[in-house]
Amino acid sequence: MQARECEHHGLAQLALQYYEMAYELDPASRTLREDLVQRYVLMSKFDAAIQCIRGRKKDVDLSDADKSLCAGIYMRMGQYSRAIDVLELIPDKHKEIRYMLGLLYESLGNVPKALANYREYLKKDSSSIEMVLKVSALYGRQRNWGAAESLLVAAGKNGQNPRLFNALGEVKLAKGDSALALDFFKMAVMIDSADLDAVRNIAQAYIHKSDYAAAIPYYEKLYTSDSTGELFGKTLALLYYYGNKYEKAKSLLRTLLASDIEDYELHFYLGLAYEAQDSLDPARVEFEKTLAIRNDYGDAWLKVAYTDIKQKEMDEALADANRFTKSMPASGAAWRTLGYVHNVRKEFPAALPFFRKAIGIDSADTFAWYELGSALERTGDIASSAQAFRRVLALKPDDAAAANYLGYMWADKGMKLDSARSLLAFAVSRDTANGAFLDSYAWVFYKLGSLDSALVYIGKALKLINDDGVVMSHYADILHGTGKDREALEAYKKSLDLDPKSDESDHAKKMIRELEAKLPGGGVKRGK
Repeated sequence: MQARECEHHGLAQLALQYYEMAYELDPASRTLREDLVQRYVLMSKFDAAIQCIRGRKKDVDLSDADKSLCAGIYMRMGQYSRAIDVLELIPDKHKEIRYMLGLLYESLGNVPKALANYREYLKKDSSSIEMVLKVSALYGRQRNWGAAESLLVAAGKNGQNPRLFNALGEVKLAKGDSALALDFFKMAVMIDSADLDAVRNIAQAYIHKSDYAAAIPYYEKLYTSDSTGELFGKTLALLYYYGNKYEKAKSLLRTLLASDIEDYELHFYLGLAYEAQDSLDPARVEFEKTLAIRNDYGDAWLKVAYTDIKQKEMDEALADANRFTKSMPASGAAWRTLGYVHNVRKEFPAALPFFRKAIGIDSADTFAWYELGSALERTGDIASSAQAFRRVLALKPDDAAAANYLGYMWADKGMKLDSARSLLAFAVSRDTANGAFLDSYAWVFYKLGSLDSALVYIGKALKLINDDGVVMSHYADILHGTGKDREALEAYKKSLDLDPKSDESDHAKKMIRELEAKLPGGGVKRGK
């Protein structure tokens, strides 16, 4: 009574002393012992609690109830192995003991032992959906998808549960059957439209398929279900962006920024939405706001520089690239961007050291290697350029653009024509609707003397890009090679009309002079 009175007044230490005195007076009282153990545990006096339970007995001599009590205290102490040793001594383990053992083994990373105890639990209580899901998840950790699926299907025979359908969908997804996974997720939502795990899985499945339009309604549901909007708002805004719903993206991002104006990602995403609509000035403002909050956000630096390039503000772009390198001197992307700006400004010798510095920081930067190859080609170092493009293809074998550049460069120089044809055939196979690739392919056939094939592919290229001076000049060369000089003359003239300063303009002018001198009437078409 004195102990309880002290507890009532908040005198815990004094109360404990009275409990100890009471237990000394009657050490056979299980009630007094349990009261004392409870107080020891509440005051984190775990060793005293264990001693009170055990006395002089060994673990094996304790009653099953005392073994369970000791194990619980060992768990509180973080001594999981000791807790397991005590629980394993209990001969007839009821489901709560199995559950405790499963948790302990799982905490120690012993998944097989955890599974064995959880399965024993399910033998005693197969109706526990929580345990079915836990066991299924552990099978998943072992990549034993068949066992996980069998367990979930068997549990589903007792009634439709959305969580089981959702778990089955996750198993099917892990097995690579995304279509059936999606069906299971949708079944879960049909049973319980408030099952947000299934809703999120449906959305993620569509995102994985790049079907952003289909994912949007599900993320809208997730967004409206979240009281703060923070958890799903950013993803929904990005889905609007990727789904070309730029106004919705901007509206949502402004709403989110109203709650957190210092979120640099929100400013960046808003900049992307403006950029997609060619609203470059407000886009640049948002990218600058991003950098004002986080000055080491490389993607924002890239966008600031590229926005200036799009607006043909080349001096501003160069200044931005220099700011990028000063802010992030250890970033390969910063030096690559500076080199790229020089390339765009046609300052190819100046670009070279910056690309090399970028590659020195990140030797796997395929963009830097590609731009280095371009700059080397423009400075006349064909051998080094080829090495750079080979490096791109070694790092990224499916890079059709690099294959096209290298193949066209060799073809244009009249060297390694068989290798050039193989590279260009690969590029065209990767993108059959790319007019530039088709032009390159036609050009290598022209260089090989296969004029019929050249004419076929240049015709395909012109259907896709008929406003390019270089492509038109190639067409003229191929026509001239097949003896169609009058048509060739018209094509050369059109090439100059399209782009009087193209790389082929001097050649086109020369050919016009030659053909006009050669053709009767100076190449002028005469009526009947």
